[in-house]
Amino acid sequence: MNKNWRQVVFAVFALPLLGGAINLYADKKTAAEPSDRTAMESVLDRYSRIHRDIVTDSRGEIKDDASLLWVAAGKVRDKTLSSAIQKAAKLMISDSSTGMGHPSIPQAMDDFKKLSAPIVEWVKKNKPEGWSVIYCSKLDASWVQRKDLEIQNPYSGEDMRSCGEKVS
Repeated sequence: MNKNWRQVVFAVFALPLLGGAINLYADKKTAAEPSDRTAMESVLDRYSRIHRDIVTDSRGEIKDDASLLWVAAGKVRDKTLSSAIQKAAKLMISDSSTGMGHPSIPQAMDDFKKLSAPIVEWVKKNKPEGWSVIYCSKLDASWVQRKDLEIQNPYSGEDMRSCGEKVS
């Protein structure tokens, strides 16, 4: 009888407390830690420079900006996110090392799409101030850019540069 009493007390009092602790942990994992927010601001800054490089056809800058983004991503504590960003940045760096030292614009656009995927998800989830997720339905592609800028589609030529809409 004494053993059953302990189990009942545990079930009544301890399990709800444990459930609350588990939920508290889950809530913490959904939003970025303050240090990750700071690190991601640096990542977003470098990402926006690559966005600008592609839109303005400044291919010679892509390798340097991708290298700086790779370093910034290494400071993100969420290792899954950090790794995904660094992998895409490394691809941009290696594609810039072939030929004339910079990727072709189509290659840069393709690499930027891969780089955008984890960053878009992070921005949707964490909603950092000053940033928007833009989606182009014609090209089925998303990217992140500063809220105060006009839409500048990095996946299209001049004729579709403004194609896209803010989704987050």
